Amino acid sequence: MGSLLEVHDLVKYFPIYDRGLLRRKYKLLKAVDSVNFTIERGTSFGIAGESGSGKTTVAKLILLLEQATSGSILLEGKNVLQFTESETMWYRTRVQAVFQDVTSSFNPRMHVDRQR
Repeated sequence: MGSLLEVHDLVKYFPIYDRGLLRRKYKLLKAVDSVNFTIERGTSFGIAGESGSGKTTVAKLILLLEQATSGSILLEGKNVLQFTESETMWYRTRVQAVFQDVTSSFNPRMHVDRQR
């Protein structure tokens, strides 16, 4: 079938700053560290894990709501982290997260293929 989305060595570190006047960075919070997976075309995919394990951060990185520290996210072989502004706008019309409360994400009166 071929892969639709590939995530390679995805990393997201958040800087932690001290509370002094100069607000120097003194630590890094490793929210996501070297995540890898492939989603094949025509399949379903879910992310599960303990609270604080980075599930939401991975989703935000894929949706381009957060900027990755390093790694790559490939949609049909194209690295979305290197997209131009117009390519990013196109990408955002093609990806969507379905959160745990499905009833707030989907209209039960519509077929899945008509929901946007």
